[in-house]
Amino acid sequence: MTVPPRLVYPACCAAAVLAVIAAYGNHFHNSFHFDDSHAVENNVFIRDLRNLPRIFTDAQTFSALPTNQSYRPLVTATLALDYRLAGGLDTFWFQLDSFAFFLLQCGLMLWLFHRILGSRWLALFGATLYGLHTAIAETVNYVIARGDILSTLGAVAAVALYARGGRARRYWLYLIPMALGVFAKEQGAMAAPLLLLYVGLIEEKRSIPELLRARHFGAALRATLPAFVLCAAIGVLTLKMATNFSPGGTSRLDYLLTQPYVLFRYVTTFLLPIGLSADTDWGPVSSLADARVAIGLVFVIAALVLAVRASREEKTRPIAFGVLWFFVALLPTSSLVPLSEVTNDHRLYFPYVGLALAAACGAGLLLERFAPILPKAPWARALPAGLAVLLFSAHALGVRARNQVWRTEETLWKDVTEKSPANGRAWMNYGITRMAKGDFDEAERCFRRGLQLAPYYGYLHTNLAVAEAARGRAESAEREFKEGIRLMPGVPSLRYYYARFLLAGNRQAEAAPLLREVLVMSPADSPARLLLLQTLAKMGAWTELREAADEALQIRADDPAARSFAELARRAPEVPPADLAVTPDELLQLSLRLYQQARYAESIKACDRALALQPAFAEAWNNKCAALNKLRRSGEAAAACEAALRIKPDFQLAKNNLAEARAGR
Repeated sequence: MTVPPRLVYPACCAAAVLAVIAAYGNHFHNSFHFDDSHAVENNVFIRDLRNLPRIFTDAQTFSALPTNQSYRPLVTATLALDYRLAGGLDTFWFQLDSFAFFLLQCGLMLWLFHRILGSRWLALFGATLYGLHTAIAETVNYVIARGDILSTLGAVAAVALYARGGRARRYWLYLIPMALGVFAKEQGAMAAPLLLLYVGLIEEKRSIPELLRARHFGAALRATLPAFVLCAAIGVLTLKMATNFSPGGTSRLDYLLTQPYVLFRYVTTFLLPIGLSADTDWGPVSSLADARVAIGLVFVIAALVLAVRASREEKTRPIAFGVLWFFVALLPTSSLVPLSEVTNDHRLYFPYVGLALAAACGAGLLLERFAPILPKAPWARALPAGLAVLLFSAHALGVRARNQVWRTEETLWKDVTEKSPANGRAWMNYGITRMAKGDFDEAERCFRRGLQLAPYYGYLHTNLAVAEAARGRAESAEREFKEGIRLMPGVPSLRYYYARFLLAGNRQAEAAPLLREVLVMSPADSPARLLLLQTLAKMGAWTELREAADEALQIRADDPAARSFAELARRAPEVPPADLAVTPDELLQLSLRLYQQARYAESIKACDRALALQPAFAEAWNNKCAALNKLRRSGEAAAACEAALRIKPDFQLAKNNLAEARAGR
């Protein structure tokens, strides 16, 4: 069966879409990582859609970590929608949403590349290469890197709408996606200079030397002036809103000296994406005599010379545009603003749009040159397509391999310690995964290895303190907690973990002020807010508990834990001291005591309070099921036991209670 000629191209487009979906098919349940902890998992503001107005007026809503509180309201708003759709922190919905934006961008790139290259087949090659490129998986897998996806989508959509002309250009409709892109991440403002380059190189068909002449540059600037005004205005707003944000770098000069070699690495990674790492161990170059400075500068000069030469002819001008897209897209991260990491693989997402366009144009030129000398046999005519499929297949396998690396915190950080062994933070994060599995010996080894590499990293001292505390070394643990806070006084989470340690020793009076400090520094910190509620309840500080619960309910009106504590504060004088349980385990024991006293309705309330604090608490669901059985509410009882068994499938007691519930229906 042969495909009709008119359907060949649509069929190939459909095959490309299916190939991208298949390549990413094993990533949809990958866990949260790295900065996701403070921007997603611990960010209370994404848990209630009623916070949407505040999200657009307060940069504190972006993150529970003050120094990371950028003004990226569109990212936070989409995360809040994901949280609502997922009914919690189910990574599937967060990954699905990011992937949908990614697919939409690939579709727009196909249209834009066709417009620029004049060949739908070359456009399909370029868009598919981008969609299946192994390095792009570093961004698609990383939930908070949605800022890169949305800002790039905005830039591509803006250029595409402008290129389409008509009403989109006449009524400035192309400014809408551009604005949305900047509201997702600051780099979206690069859409304005990219639009100027599109006008000068592609529409007006100027070479770079011609475009730099005052008359031609002025004409291109006038045509795109609304874009520059818009991006500048939102840029000023972003700087004004993000008053707490710190880029984290140190020397501007050292950072700038490093970047040419970083750009060289980015291009070599495009050609051969091996050695990808979620967190590299690269440090800044501090001397002009370093060979990397010379290599980087030679590369930058060679690339710019290539762009200038390619811009002189119409058929090679898309290469010039693609190369300049690469450099312009990297200006926010590879210039004078020193970021905490000199290189990061998720920064490749935006500039690789330009390299994909340049690669597609280059592939077309190679095909044009060598096609006449190929044999006339059918296999020879199919050779270019076969080579393209081979390239795409290799990248797709690479994507699936990187997806597997991003599967869990353990797989990710193990990979980073292997690829970037001089990275102290990587050793810390891998140690945390070992500690979570109870392997404290290995965790301590990782933490101490990390401290050798980064002795002034407060997080490492704090995690070592957690491990020491778990092994009963209280004095050593407290010393490490205090050292971590001393080294990084502006990081609220270090105070949170110290407060948790104090609470374990029944030192509530010392823990409560620490937790209040955390919430002053970071109102979005959900775990600290919950721990403060528990602490105040333990202390019997009912007035303060009521105020803290009311404050939590203002941020998230449907917060079950805050409601539970508000009710406890209201009823506290009437409740026997033995019933003032505040942790999930204490509430579970309370529900058992009430059940044994045949106080089934109260037992159910205790279970509900425990589940408000810890929804995935199989034992609490089972206790609730047993009490509901006693009240002959069989349908509700069955639902409770089914919830317990979803969490713990081999829970025999829940199976027995479920059988009783079904028998009573």
